[in-house]
Amino acid sequence: MGVFIKNVFDDIQYAYIVLTIFLLVIFGVYLVGMPQISVNFVFLFLFIALFCFKKYDLILFLFIALFPTNGFADTKYNILGIVNSKYIVSLFALFSAILKEGQIKSNYNFDKLTKYAFYLIVFIAVYLFLQNFKVDQLGIQQFAVTTHLTIFIKLAIDVIVFYYIIKFSNIPYYKLYFQKAFFYSLLIISLSMIFVDTLYEIGIYMGDEDSIKVGDANKRVLGVWGLICGGDENSLGGYLVMGLSCILFSAKKKPWLLVTIIILGLMHTGSRTGFFNLVIVVLAFMLCSQDSILIKLRNILLVSLLAFILFKVGVFDFVIERTMKLVTGEDEGLDANGLGRLSGWFFYLNYIMSDMRYFFFGVTENIYDAVSTEFFRNRVAHNFYIQLWYYFGVFALCIFLYLLTKICVCILKSKNKIQFFLILPACITLFTVSDIGVGFYIPIVLVLFTNNEFNYKVQKYVKKE
Repeated sequence: MGVFIKNVFDDIQYAYIVLTIFLLVIFGVYLVGMPQISVNFVFLFLFIALFCFKKYDLILFLFIALFPTNGFADTKYNILGIVNSKYIVSLFALFSAILKEGQIKSNYNFDKLTKYAFYLIVFIAVYLFLQNFKVDQLGIQQFAVTTHLTIFIKLAIDVIVFYYIIKFSNIPYYKLYFQKAFFYSLLIISLSMIFVDTLYEIGIYMGDEDSIKVGDANKRVLGVWGLICGGDENSLGGYLVMGLSCILFSAKKKPWLLVTIIILGLMHTGSRTGFFNLVIVVLAFMLCSQDSILIKLRNILLVSLLAFILFKVGVFDFVIERTMKLVTGEDEGLDANGLGRLSGWFFYLNYIMSDMRYFFFGVTENIYDAVSTEFFRNRVAHNFYIQLWYYFGVFALCIFLYLLTKICVCILKSKNKIQFFLILPACITLFTVSDIGVGFYIPIVLVLFTNNEFNYKVQKYVKKE
């Protein structure tokens, strides 16, 4: 037994290399025209190899880095049948977390913020599971019993893995390690959005739409799914801004290259809400700094100049194009009054208020057909808070708001109140998306980035054998 020094930077670089090779192999599989089934062999081979060599840390790193992505192979091409490739990652992460727990024997009592963050994870998992039953019940989409079962197993595994990740994060080495994995996921999403047309041309689709054509109009269609599991372009935008906020408000040494890539990826989503969040986060970062007023004014002028240059070179064109469609009335989501989503919110709220059973316990009949008569296309509430109320009643909404409120109170009572901006983009994004999308990452961000500062310089930690 003894004490040895281990370099965190080397560990993380090793993880980057493995994941990069892994992604390149997957891209190569598509590029040479091999069947998608081969991708699952890549998944299985990689994780079996890492597991056999007891690289449990690296498996957990890959779990976080790949968590916001869809499966790389469609279910119908999967050698595991109804189980898609994301399930492989989660299953190996579960085994790794359990075995890792036996190695480090970490004893950690969750503080209030961490407890509420974990409760939020459980709430989101329960919601996602029950949502499929509700959608099935309302006749919106039919699911087989096996689908419900596999979703339950996947969500249960993810909750357990996240529990261990939160527990391990009490150790500085693992907190830094998981932070790096989170940033790698931001990089994957951002680059995928920037090169969305190129990826499509070589056969890598960002969603299920494998028959669409490449072009500006299709960027939004691709962005509807993105690599994000269960979200739209606003979920993508909210996720990227949330990650950007973590970097700006928590990093001592800012990785400006990553910041630039994230902003470019955000602009390629075309998310108007994401752009709004970006403005809020950047302004808050500059105004809440400890610099003098003159330096703050200088920074605002420099950022304004940079924004003008980016505007002139066309970086904001996609967002501006989508915003102008609201002004000109060309947006497909607009109703006859030109109110769009606001009309949708009022439509759902009026329906919920029309019956006390709906108000307290959620609806029992499908109003999607009624909604389609109000809008140019069939749509949902485009507001998670209203959608939650619509599905499960006011009690479910109150539980969710209670957890968010408790989390905000814990942050405001802490020494670093500015970290409230870590979750503000997610809370704003939920006003414009119907599904929770990146919800699992809200509590993880809280655990990994609140009440601490991390440094991008080479760090060392001491670990007992």
